Amino acid sequence: MLYAIQHNDRAAPHNTTFASVQETCMHLHTVIYTDRLPEVEVFYRRAFPNVPFDAQEGMFTVRWASNGWLHFVRADAQHPPSAVALIRVHLPHTDLEHERLSALGIACGELTVESWGDWYGKNVRYFEVVDPTGTRLHFYEPHFGEKRQLMTTGDGTDTRKVHQPS
Repeated sequence: MLYAIQHNDRAAPHNTTFASVQETCMHLHTVIYTDRLPEVEVFYRRAFPNVPFDAQEGMFTVRWASNGWLHFVRADAQHPPSAVALIRVHLPHTDLEHERLSALGIACGELTVESWGDWYGKNVRYFEVVDPTGTRLHFYEPHFGEKRQLMTTGDGTDTRKVHQPS
């Protein structure tokens, strides 16, 4: 399940750029201009069949999460094709998504663990997929290998403490 997205496109200033959903808790709309709209639609529908899509004349939208949209818009004279776009998509289990995409014959980079700084943690596991526009998709799992707090009880108690034997 894909549930957070971050966009980084410093090389194409005409694009809409937003910070991470996790950091801003706002709706995220990323626009990528392309002259390969039909190929983009085929790629995303094949790779992510359970993700909601919206296709309109001259535009194809991928809705990664309740607050993250990736809009592919037909390029024109005023908006040439975007370049050097990097989209980060947060996953709970990168290994499963890597295996699933690879089984579909989609070229995936190796699963890699790196430090991405304090926000993501010292162990971020990710892999890269490049879509038909050249947009680089980094599917990542932050704090890989670390114990992560998933829930707290109403009084703020860590659920791991609740389930530990006395």
